[in-house]
Amino acid sequence: MTTNSSPSTYTIKNGDNLYRIAANNNISLAKLKQINHMTDDANLQPGQTIRLK
Repeated sequence: MTTNSSPSTYTIKNGDNLYRIAANNNISLAKLKQINHMTDDANLQPGQTIRLK
């Protein structure tokens, strides 16, 4: 049995950006934007939760 210990969501903090979130969670920027239906000009707000899977 394989367990996946990586989180499935992430809560935005001050100073976060999509590139850093993607890199820190081993996911491509394109995939992160696709999963969350985001565009290049997405406005991230502290406290906002996004999906990583």
